[in-house]
Amino acid sequence: MLRKYFDDNKSILKQLEVNYTTAAILLHPFIQAKDKRCNSSDNCYPDLEEILSETKRYYWTNFIENQIMLSKEEIEVALKTINGSYNKRYKREDLSSRLIKNLPSNLFLPTTDQISEYILIDIISYLKQEKKEQLLYTDPLTEENGVIDLSNIELKKIYNLFRSEMIIEDIDNDFLLMSVYDSHYSILLSNEKKIEELLEAINVEHIKCDQLTTINWYEQIT
Repeated sequence: MLRKYFDDNKSILKQLEVNYTTAAILLHPFIQAKDKRCNSSDNCYPDLEEILSETKRYYWTNFIENQIMLSKEEIEVALKTINGSYNKRYKREDLSSRLIKNLPSNLFLPTTDQISEYILIDIISYLKQEKKEQLLYTDPLTEENGVIDLSNIELKKIYNLFRSEMIIEDIDNDFLLMSVYDSHYSILLSNEKKIEELLEAINVEHIKCDQLTTINWYEQIT
């Protein structure tokens, strides 16, 4: 299993261990419901079953293409400002206000802390297609870990195994996927050949890591 956390100031690629040689930032999609769900003051974020059966993915590039935001970095900084993970020095009220102002009434913010439900269902589907029957998991906060039997467990039960942050790893060390605390993206680690196959299987926007990409890839705009 990989170390629990990356050094914020060092390149992700320079911190990888033997099994993995490349990485990508997976951007959690916004959650688009069919219709307006509630007033902004109500707590009516859809649960897992609703997300998987009654919603669809809304991508970050939609905000860029509609000229609401200029970059993915701006969107992550705006989201961190909204969720309160930024202190006064770093938060950008101008970006968060712009995002909230242009947020459709049927759109919910991306999953934070945990791996996106959409990404997780794609990973599980990929593993089953590859005839993989087991998945390793670790909760980095409690250090609880174990093996999930994919042949007879529902996605909801898998998702409920994790509290906030999570790390999942293919039993054959083909990939590792980890969430990032207070963030709206996950990190996928693999090798040069396998990562392209994985990114094609996961229906998600991503940023391929280069030698300069750190876990705080978005902070270049602050």
